[in-house]
Amino acid sequence: MKRQYIYLLIIFTILFTPKTINAVSNCDYKNLSDYRSLAGNINVTYSYRMEEGKPVFDVTISNIYDDMYIIDTYQNKQYTKKDFTSDNELIIKGYPDDLTLRYQVYGYIFGCPNQQLITKYVTLPNYNEFSTDKACVGAEEYSLCQRWGAVSVDYEEFLSKVQAYKERKKAQNNPIIFDDEKTFWDYVFTFVGNYYVYLVSLVIIIILLTAAIKKTFIKKNEFDFKV
Repeated sequence: MKRQYIYLLIIFTILFTPKTINAVSNCDYKNLSDYRSLAGNINVTYSYRMEEGKPVFDVTISNIYDDMYIIDTYQNKQYTKKDFTSDNELIIKGYPDDLTLRYQVYGYIFGCPNQQLITKYVTLPNYNEFSTDKACVGAEEYSLCQRWGAVSVDYEEFLSKVQAYKERKKAQNNPIIFDDEKTFWDYVFTFVGNYYVYLVSLVIIIILLTAAIKKTFIKKNEFDFKV
């Protein structure tokens, strides 16, 4: 009886081993390489829309060849040609923010079953809910007020940092001028520049008065001499 089992095992091995070898040998690696080159042309992009104050992302996978299918590892779902648009695009809707998505691309290749061609990745940004806060008015360029980016502070700290940023921004736009380094002559030249007209007029008046006084003095001396 034991010998019969051995014979059955040998017969089973003979029957199925050639098929297995044949299945592997039928894989055309040149064809597989061509498919992988085609898969390299696949593009992955995303867009978003706001729903109830939060972003919802849609991912578009384009340039998909007819004999390929896509596995979304996040949803654990397979998409085939029947899911593609007329332009051989696959549009998957409804992702939340702050995700790294992984798409595995496979091809229906004769003799090469379950051959993965390429993996495509796309990272969805983190939405900053503070970006719409009224405290960000006038500070939209500040990092904590940007629409996209991880923020690791609570609301009170957010308000404090935004206020501090606004004060620094105001100080930069209205700098205080300190005169500690000015010399005496700097002040003299500044004064002359500001009051040039008045100084010239004063000098002319002084000259005219001096000339008038001098002339009067000379006449007085001449009168006294003759007497």
